[in-house]
Amino acid sequence: MTGMIRTVERDRCPGLLRPYHTVDGNMIRLRLPGGFVRAEQLVAVARLAAEHANSEIQITSRNNLQVRALPEPIPSGFVRGAFATGLMPSPAHERIRTVVCSPLTSVAPVNADLSQVVAALDQAIIADPELPKLPGRFLFVLDDGSDDVLGEAFDLGYRSLPGGRAVVFVGGSEAAREIDAADAVATLIELAHRFLAVAESGKRPAWHVRELTDPAALLEGIGDAVDFPRPTAEKPLGYGAVSGAAVVGVPLGLLTLPQAEALQRVANECSGGRLVFTPWRGVVIPGAAERLAELAEAGLVTSPHSVWRTMTACYGLPCSNAKVDTRAIAEEVAGSHPLPFPRLVHISGCDRVCGEPGGEHLGLIAPPDADSVLGAVVG
Repeated sequence: MTGMIRTVERDRCPGLLRPYHTVDGNMIRLRLPGGFVRAEQLVAVARLAAEHANSEIQITSRNNLQVRALPEPIPSGFVRGAFATGLMPSPAHERIRTVVCSPLTSVAPVNADLSQVVAALDQAIIADPELPKLPGRFLFVLDDGSDDVLGEAFDLGYRSLPGGRAVVFVGGSEAAREIDAADAVATLIELAHRFLAVAESGKRPAWHVRELTDPAALLEGIGDAVDFPRPTAEKPLGYGAVSGAAVVGVPLGLLTLPQAEALQRVANECSGGRLVFTPWRGVVIPGAAERLAELAEAGLVTSPHSVWRTMTACYGLPCSNAKVDTRAIAEEVAGSHPLPFPRLVHISGCDRVCGEPGGEHLGLIAPPDADSVLGAVVG
């Protein structure tokens, strides 16, 4: 969502909290590097949303959490609670801690478990006083060899190889450099600094690496040049039992407090409280493959053959720009057509097409009802 960015007065909160101002009120985004979060943290956020906002947590396509429809000014109780979750460890860096990682890396890694790399990268970002200058949508992507997330439109990309080796990439270039996996964090931080050094050298400041005149120049002197074709599209993780884990979807990415509590209950009993959010608005609960029925009862999607795998929508009403209630339409569509569509469908409430996915999909702008969506998709 775009719009003016406002700041909470310093004397109202323990540190700096900068919400986004949207058409339905203030919004706070909480970063989950790699999608990793403790179940008790998730429930704490859900309770804050229930008390101070619209009782929903919105999951983004970069495995972050958003709380929307907060009043102006943001209540001090919400601010204190948000910081108490531990999900905002550095107010100065909170806008640039966006890291996407293969969501099964800690459950069934292909070439390497990158969960500790994600943690070390996040710590290095927070410790660096220069990196808050990165644009707020700057994206690090780490792929453990699954080739599931490397199709994201990243700024800096990393892919694990067998034998303690890895490849790094920059957005907007096919160039690749092979490095020692032990140098992963140092290399990514160095590349972020190199981007900052040239980001304002063009006619207009670059918000992404791909906007540079010569993105590949960032890789000069790093590792060994290697011909390594990378995926051109994401490979979303299916729902259901996967490698002993329960992988569930959150319809339209809107999670309620009862659903968060169900995730906590199962996670506490199966994974020591560990959860992993995916870039496809899903959640991985390690060791919980036998608990899918319980999670389905909470309204989470557990079937790999669900239409929710192929349908997304913008926030819709009560957004003042929206002409239709996109969520109500999507829910009616799911009720009459529970099976997946042949291609991804996105329902937008207006021609701003907020939240529209990248890649090939069918975009529908302000369809009047569910029948019109079904007519456009299946005829």
